[in-house]
Amino acid sequence: MKLLFFFALLFVLLNVLNANPSMPVLPDNPYLNKYFELVRSENAMTDIAIQSIGCFAWYCYFEDKDECRNECNKYIELSVTVDVQTEDILNAYVGNDAKLCAVFCMKFAKSGTESEKVCANLCRMETSHPEREKWVPHKNETMAWLAALYKE
Repeated sequence: MKLLFFFALLFVLLNVLNANPSMPVLPDNPYLNKYFELVRSENAMTDIAIQSIGCFAWYCYFEDKDECRNECNKYIELSVTVDVQTEDILNAYVGNDAKLCAVFCMKFAKSGTESEKVCANLCRMETSHPEREKWVPHKNETMAWLAALYKE
């Protein structure tokens, strides 16, 4: 199954859109709200579209500075089919070290200099984003919420 970290949000999205009553309560979280708003506004229903928006949320904080969205599209093209464990997804790197971020990013990309370049660019943008401190707590809350989903 082609899976990036963001593919976990596909499960969430489908349950939210289908109003699955067994799903834990969706927190009032600006990060998740903005993600779902973007998915709906772009009518994103393919794996690639969902992954692209997930990347845009994770690395760009919903802003296309320095052509961040274009880098996300490159990243999606460079993603590989891997057997990713839930723990890999839920243990996403959220620190401010761009090199450690790139190590996590490369887990889901083809090996090679192009992937390394794209991951380095995305992580540089993520760790230096001017509103990063505003979004990181909401990103962490989202990860905790997703972890609760997978524990059920």
